[in-house]
Amino acid sequence: MILQPVLIRIPFQPNLTGPQYVERQRTFARIALDHCAKLCGVPAGRWAQSPERVPIPRDGFHWSIAHKPRFAAAVIARTPVGIDVESISPRTRDLSTAVASPEEWALMIQSRDSQQSRDREVEDSPWRGADGVEVQSSKFKVQRERQQGNETTRQGEHTRLDSSSECLAVDWSLFFEMWTAKEATLKANCMGIGGLKACRLLRVDQTGRFILSYEGRNFAVEHFAYAGHVAACTYDDSRLLWHVIEGPIGA
Repeated sequence: MILQPVLIRIPFQPNLTGPQYVERQRTFARIALDHCAKLCGVPAGRWAQSPERVPIPRDGFHWSIAHKPRFAAAVIARTPVGIDVESISPRTRDLSTAVASPEEWALMIQSRDSQQSRDREVEDSPWRGADGVEVQSSKFKVQRERQQGNETTRQGEHTRLDSSSECLAVDWSLFFEMWTAKEATLKANCMGIGGLKACRLLRVDQTGRFILSYEGRNFAVEHFAYAGHVAACTYDDSRLLWHVIEGPIGA
């Protein structure tokens, strides 16, 4: 089975209360999940969660969703799977030691030069993920962005990325690659962020794939960078084909 994770942009909508804001993100995560089901040929039906919002497998299909203010993500697989998405924006607290050990960060730093080399190759080639990416756009122009803590305005949406003097000199791209890789791995194990320290990065291979360990099992994670965000998805021997949905979708 080809894993076909879906990333969908959440159009800006003003004047929402906090609970409405979160519920709208969840709605778009479900839209991404429904689209993923169609791509995978999974029959339509209800995707239930436990009271703790842990996805419950259906008819032998496992699933995972994630959402942030600007994007939501979803994936369906035949085996336990996890997905996460984060905005690459500075924070005023350095959470590095809470997320990973010095040895794990050293692995990240060692792989950085080769990652940057791969990024340059991607910049010079048509936009594709590790196995390809399909971008669907009905209105908005699709573009790649790298946000470095500036204030961005897009389609009337004002998203303030904290660029104050309190922000730390941290490589936030690397930080969120680590964070999303661990989050995705923990989700594949029906665990929350309380398991961060037990989830360990073992290596980053030449393709940029992360290999992590949790409770004696190894998990492979692929990242996908898009529009100032990074998504991460676990997978086994399957191919990954990322899909991005851009444009107005009612919700």
